[in-house]
Amino acid sequence: AGGEVQWARALGGDGEQAGASVAVADDRSAALLGRLTAAEGVALDDERVTPIGVENVFWARLSASDGAGLGLKRFGAFDPQIVNAVASDGNEGLLVAGEFSGTLEFGGAPRTSAGGRDGYVARLDAEGRELWLQPLGGIGFQAATGVAAIAAGRLVVAGRFSGALSVGKDRLQSAGGSDVFVASFDADGTPLWSARFGDGFDQQARAVAMDERGNAIVVGDFAGTLDLGGDPLESAGDLDVFVASFDALGKHRWSKRFGDAGLQRARAVAVDGAGNVIVGGELSGAIDLGGGPRVAGDRPAVFVAKLDAKGGHLYSRVIGEQGATLGQLLVDGTGEVLVAGGFRGEASLAAGPVRSAGGDDVFVAKLDPEGGFRWSHRFGGAGADRATGVAIDRERQVFVTGAFTGTVEFGDKRLEGGEGTDVFVTKLSP
Repeated sequence: AGGEVQWARALGGDGEQAGASVAVADDRSAALLGRLTAAEGVALDDERVTPIGVENVFWARLSASDGAGLGLKRFGAFDPQIVNAVASDGNEGLLVAGEFSGTLEFGGAPRTSAGGRDGYVARLDAEGRELWLQPLGGIGFQAATGVAAIAAGRLVVAGRFSGALSVGKDRLQSAGGSDVFVASFDADGTPLWSARFGDGFDQQARAVAMDERGNAIVVGDFAGTLDLGGDPLESAGDLDVFVASFDALGKHRWSKRFGDAGLQRARAVAVDGAGNVIVGGELSGAIDLGGGPRVAGDRPAVFVAKLDAKGGHLYSRVIGEQGATLGQLLVDGTGEVLVAGGFRGEASLAAGPVRSAGGDDVFVAKLDPEGGFRWSHRFGGAGADRATGVAIDRERQVFVTGAFTGTVEFGDKRLEGGEGTDVFVTKLSP
């Protein structure tokens, strides 16, 4: 037994809203950031915020014990401001990474994009107040897609860009298409180092994690050739997965490529207390992560793999062989892995094959340190439902956020949405 629903609640109204990411502060409140586009805005208990532009960001803080609202804010100006990743800063605050056009603001001094769409990284305190904000821009397109920190406060951001990218005094230039960037900052937002990787094809980092020694593990996907500082990696056809480790000074430690002629994407990465690396993503065709081919069905499947601290294979498996997408994965203090996402049709979970109720349904699964199912659950309704973020507190309680349409059921908790897409947040037992 495990993964029982403790509470579930909806945020939203008519129009389009979606929960992007959730993190748990040390006081065990849950902070949620997401997409705000509907004119009616997002409601949390007696509070409501509405967008003033094309796409804004909402921040919500909820009690971890019962989901009661503790605060709600809106960030952004007229032009799009998007959240791609959220992580705990290790000190009750949040790190936020994303992209924006025009004007960027998190409650402090507004920033202006250098041209086109720029990336950014920001640090917020427990009350959602801006501590610092760093635009990551230049001529062209830039997006920060992953962020992670260690207890000492140092953080690493990863993403993709085409054209130019300024990180402090560093000026990076893409080789053509989109390239990978990785950048490190101290706790006050001062840039420490940055690096670019790529050739004339498209390469992108999608997530980053840090181990206890301050090494950064970056995952993403690429076409063409990708030289991350070791032996150049060659794509086998469409997009392949890469996993790379860099030390605290940005020096290459190791890098790996996985994939075949089909399409493979890495979406998430986590590191356990022993330095093992857990990678998750989606595949079409087959992928051999070191333990033999793992094969998808007619539609994309989710893969999860555990590598040792040097990139050696420990286990790999597939979840949802017939049309699954990965929202997020995390590892808890015991080495168990939480995986959350969405699927349509049939998925093989802990109790065997399950079918979605209508369109896409939510899945949440816990894997033991060897990759076997500890438990798993399907949640959903007749509409389109998908998990996009997951967090774990110090007592190993699980928080999941995402989007749903119409009505969705989490155990005996039934959530009613508006006419568009709404946000859900639920708490599950360990």
